[in-house]
Amino acid sequence: MAAQRAEEFLDTLSVPRPTGAGLGTWLYHGARVVVVLALVLLTSLLFPATSVPDFPVVEVGMVAESDMIAQVSFPLPKSDAELRQEQEEAAASVPPIFTIDTTAADTMLQSVRTFLGYVDSAATTGGSDLTVRQEMREVLSSYGITPTDEFIALLRTENNRRALQTSLERTIRSVLPRGVARASDLEGLRAGQLRITGGERDQLVDRDSVRTQADLYDAARGNIPWSAPAGLSDIQHLVLVRFFRPSLRLDAAATDTARARARAAVPTTKGEVLRGERILSAHEPIREEDARRVAAYKEHLISIGALGEGSGSFARQVGAFIINLSLL
Repeated sequence: MAAQRAEEFLDTLSVPRPTGAGLGTWLYHGARVVVVLALVLLTSLLFPATSVPDFPVVEVGMVAESDMIAQVSFPLPKSDAELRQEQEEAAASVPPIFTIDTTAADTMLQSVRTFLGYVDSAATTGGSDLTVRQEMREVLSSYGITPTDEFIALLRTENNRRALQTSLERTIRSVLPRGVARASDLEGLRAGQLRITGGERDQLVDRDSVRTQADLYDAARGNIPWSAPAGLSDIQHLVLVRFFRPSLRLDAAATDTARARARAAVPTTKGEVLRGERILSAHEPIREEDARRVAAYKEHLISIGALGEGSGSFARQVGAFIINLSLL
C-alpha cells in the first residue's frame, strides 16, 4: 500500500502542468511544495544552526553594561591555590602521632652492657701493655668510637669502667621510660602538641614537654661521679650517641592518615550567592573576583541544565529554517 502511494505521488510530480484552477492544479503545486519543505527540513537537520549559549561574555577589565542578577542560588568554589593552602594548613595543625616503645630501655641497656663487656675483656686480657692497648683500640673502633690514648687510659682503670656502667644504667632506666623522641622527628612540626599512644595511654602533650636525646645527655652528665675524670663524661656521651634508642617513635603512617582526613574535611566552597543577589554591577569594571563569580554562576547553570539550548535557540532554529527555505 505504501509503495503504491509513493508511486502515485511520484506520478503526480511527473505529470505535465495542468491549466486552469481545478484539483489537478492544486495537486501539481501541492506536491512540489511538500518536496521543497521536506528538503528544507532535511537540510536544517543535517546542518543545524550553531548553538550559542545564552550567557554574556565576561572578561577582566571590561565594563558591565547592566546588572547581572542571580536567577538561582549557587556556591562559590575556592580557587586551586586557596583550597591547597587551606588543606595544607589543616594538615599541619594535626598533632603528629607518636607511639611508646616499652622495650627501648631494655634494648638499649642490653647493647650498652654488651659493649662494656667487650671493653672489660680487652682491658683485662693478658699480655703486654701494647697488646692490651691494641685490643681496646679494636673494640672501640668496631663500635665507631675513636680510640684516643685518653679514652684507652681511662677505660683500663676498673673503677672508671664501673662508674661509667653505673651512670649509663641509671640514666637509661630513669629517662627512657618517661619518653624520649628523636630530635629529627620533631623538626619542622607546626603543631603545638603531640599525640602519644601505646598500651592504655592515649593523650595530647605539649611539644615542648617531650624529651629528646639532648635531655638524655644532660641527665647522664649529672650521674657521673663528681670525682671522676672529665674525659669519662665524654666517653659516656659517645656511648649514648652510639646506642641511643628512642622510646617515643613517630608513627608516620598514622600521622599521614590523620592529615589526609584533615585535608579532606576542608570545604571546597567559600560561600554562596543567593537568588536575587547582584553578581555584577552595571557600569563597573569587572575585577578578577567578579569574573570568578560569573564563571561559578555559569558552571552552576550548566550543571543544573539551565544554560545552553535556551529560549534563543528556538528562534535560531526558525531563522535557519527560513534561510534554507529562501535558498531553495
